[in-house]
Amino acid sequence: MMDAIKPYLTAIKFGLAVVLLSISHFFAYRSGANSVKVEQAEEYKSSVEKGNQAAESLEVKKNEREIVYRTITKEVEKIVDRPVYRADCIDADGLRFINDALAGSSKPNAAMP
Repeated sequence: MMDAIKPYLTAIKFGLAVVLLSISHFFAYRSGANSVKVEQAEEYKSSVEKGNQAAESLEVKKNEREIVYRTITKEVEKIVDRPVYRADCIDADGLRFINDALAGSSKPNAAMP
């Protein structure tokens, strides 16, 4: 009786081995896929952190370069100490000196200081 079952036992052992190997490969693949997903998640997290750091440094540099306009006012007293600057361009002595120069006289007037 054992001789009649022996070929079936070999087939059953082979089938059981195939099923066990399939199950082990399934769990190995699943755990490998999970580790890949974990690695991808860690890479994504690190890239997001790098992006956040770059954005923060950009904002800091932008704030450093921001132009601030300030209005500076200063009052200055205007003091006129000569009457020449009021309405006339040249006083009488200056006009006489210019007329003498235009006439060709090289000697300055004795009244001129």
